[in-house]
Amino acid sequence: MTKLLHLLRENWLPMVGGLSLVLLAALGIVRADLTDGMSVLLWIVPISFLMGSLLALSVFSRRTAILFSLVYAGFFIFIIVGATHVSEITTWNERIIHLINLQADWVSKLFNGGTSREPIIFIMHTSAVFWIMGHSAAWWTLRSEKIWRVVIPSGIVLLSVVYYYFGPRPLWLWLAMYVIASFLFIAFNWLNQQQKQWRQNHVYFERRVGLNVAGAGLVLALATLTIAWQVPTLEANSTVTTALDSTTPAWQQFQNTWTRLFSSLRTHSAPTNDTFADSLTLGGARNVGESLVMDVFVEEKLPYAYWHAISYETYQDGLWQSPDGNQVEHIPDDGFLDMPSFDSRTVITQTVRNYLPSAGQIYGMPDIIGSDRQMFLTSRPLPGQPDQINMVRSKYVLQQGEVYNSASQFSTASEFELRNARENYPEWTENYVALPDSVTQRTRDLAEEITAPHDNPYDQAIAIQNYLRENITYNDQIPTPPDNIDPVDYVLFEFSEGYCNYYSSAMVVMLRHLGIPSRPASGFAAGEFIEDANLYRVRLQDAHTWVEAYFPEYGWIQFEPTSSIAVPIRPEGGLGGSNIPEPPPVPLDQGEGPNFGEDELFPGGDSSGAFPELEPTTFNISQYLSLPVFLSALLILVVGSTYVYTSINNFRAESDLNQSYARLGVWGDRLGASISPAQTPTERAKVMIEVLPSAQKPIDTVTEQFIVSRYSQQQQTDPNFDLKSEWKELRPMLNKKWVNQRVQAVRRWRNRLF
Repeated sequence: MTKLLHLLRENWLPMVGGLSLVLLAALGIVRADLTDGMSVLLWIVPISFLMGSLLALSVFSRRTAILFSLVYAGFFIFIIVGATHVSEITTWNERIIHLINLQADWVSKLFNGGTSREPIIFIMHTSAVFWIMGHSAAWWTLRSEKIWRVVIPSGIVLLSVVYYYFGPRPLWLWLAMYVIASFLFIAFNWLNQQQKQWRQNHVYFERRVGLNVAGAGLVLALATLTIAWQVPTLEANSTVTTALDSTTPAWQQFQNTWTRLFSSLRTHSAPTNDTFADSLTLGGARNVGESLVMDVFVEEKLPYAYWHAISYETYQDGLWQSPDGNQVEHIPDDGFLDMPSFDSRTVITQTVRNYLPSAGQIYGMPDIIGSDRQMFLTSRPLPGQPDQINMVRSKYVLQQGEVYNSASQFSTASEFELRNARENYPEWTENYVALPDSVTQRTRDLAEEITAPHDNPYDQAIAIQNYLRENITYNDQIPTPPDNIDPVDYVLFEFSEGYCNYYSSAMVVMLRHLGIPSRPASGFAAGEFIEDANLYRVRLQDAHTWVEAYFPEYGWIQFEPTSSIAVPIRPEGGLGGSNIPEPPPVPLDQGEGPNFGEDELFPGGDSSGAFPELEPTTFNISQYLSLPVFLSALLILVVGSTYVYTSINNFRAESDLNQSYARLGVWGDRLGASISPAQTPTERAKVMIEVLPSAQKPIDTVTEQFIVSRYSQQQQTDPNFDLKSEWKELRPMLNKKWVNQRVQAVRRWRNRLF
């Protein structure tokens, strides 16, 4: 017991440091709020560290200690999780059986497919990981003193959480604290090892050296974090981006599997470079470039094409807003989305190659019903019906050059069907006929005048569409409308010029006045169709807003009032096509989509369809990882590499007598000893001893054996001479002297300055 207390007293500071590192990583995960109940980690970590410490201080071998730790882990994890998460089950026997059954079911889904939505699984697995880290931190701190095996695992876990967390909480603060704690842990471990050697060799040292070392570690950590904030963003060209994307398929597969097995986790949308927001303003001139956005591969050319991004609902003072809704996660394993079934719809699949850096939008023809990517759906609950989906985004950031599939309900309704459609609009469509008081009376009168000859919503919509195409001149450089006038009125009666936002807004406002549910939708127009490859090439200049009107039997139908874009082509009479089929029993094929080579894309080498070279883009690392985090992790790697490099050099130098003697000279220069090349080895040793009297014995021994090996006839050292033992005694003295000299120099500098 006395020996145990002595060991704890000697090592309490490194133990506190090791426990703090694992606790900081656990606190980071708890703050990320991935699922309810993660606070069990704050019990698991201290218990695992305590058990690991007792095993490290015991006489057990590492293998035996691991076996004991595994038994402890199973016991404590089941007890803690059982007590906190399945307390509704009365007996402990039933609780344990329940948790084991959950694990067995999860393993079955891992190997046989399926989606796990049980949050307890993630809690138990994370607890197991942190038990291992807690045990390892204690073991490597106390038994082997391999500090990097303590710092790196917890750092990687915390770094991963911060890297993929895009929520509102500033998790980078926890990583900053981890960096500071790591520096202090490394500094105190180094000091602890030196103090043990100093005590063993009866070397006197001042207690305040600990404060000096702690202060140096803290200052270095803070300086590193401060400098990291000031580092500018990095730039990378498309070649670098392409190289980084080479691992995309494997990483996507991992993401797919992770989401399938831990689908209950909360996630937050990542920052992306998407074009469309949840609002649409009727402002002044717009300027769009010609940068490539995507290629959309289809089986055959479509009668018309829009690549949907977002739909809007409310209009007020020249501003359209997307409806508020729930953000729902959808994974490919769940099949097609639960969408209303409409007449004359068919499923089409598009393969999209993305060219935007860090994109998030999933594009496809309206209405998107599925993808081979995990998706976030912004949806609005409807009474008695499936939710109304307004926007579809990828759960994971889409990198430049990445490929995905999307499926859509494509309307094949004919003009005859739409012209004869019923007008029994459901109650929820009232939001899509609402208009503010700011809509002028002459706008309302114009809508009635244009549609007076027609008696059905389809012909009325076509009449308004054609009127706008014939009477409004396309101009995307118009000035901002005056503040005291409704922008729709201004374009219809005052300016008579505008671009797609104005065309679609005017048409929706007039349709709503007539009681026809309608909305603007934004995304991209079809783009350039390349016949040889069956693809639509879409650029930023194709960004577009069109009109969708609701027909109860046929759903949302697209109309095109903008004069610069071709109108949708529909069959004139008869039935447009069969009803939408039931969702298939399996989801869309997962993967990266077809591997299109340049020859497959453009047979014959048509120069007009040359495969686009990815444009250089600015790579802002802050989109993925804050610079302080990145550079702090880099610094830890550099310090670790330096430590390994120094250890190797020490081993080499202290294993060879000639190199050891030369190293004595190097240390003499560091400590300010006046050593001359003309001096004999004995004279050099005397000068060194004058600077460091406490090291007389090892300096004399090393010098004497060097003289014997170099100048005696036998040139053989004493058989009992152990060079490593001499350096083990000598090195702490040299380090202590050097540290003290540096401290004194800093104090002198401070005194002169202040």
